[in-house]
Amino acid sequence: PHTDASAGSQLAQKNVIIQFVESGESSIIEDEGGNYGLEYILIGTGKVLIFRDGQVIEGTWTRPDRNQVTQYVDASGKAIPLNRGQTFVQVVPLGFQPSWS
Repeated sequence: PHTDASAGSQLAQKNVIIQFVESGESSIIEDEGGNYGLEYILIGTGKVLIFRDGQVIEGTWTRPDRNQVTQYVDASGKAIPLNRGQTFVQVVPLGFQPSWS
């Protein structure tokens, strides 16, 4: 379990989102400070897994441009409601194979 470093309590988000995205042309990039990071494309659409209330919901994420909020919809195109409270979003590259129990 992941724990809060200062409080020592186990982290417990109400929603966990795994968002599958493409990586950029040069996946590893360097910023002006000499720090390296991964470049992911967060504009467009792709697969999403949403964990809430002990269930996994498969759907699609969509973000038309950088000024829009990412939308999450199920297979029928309806918005996937999230529980009130903390939400953790993990962006992963296409092809990543998550496991859960």
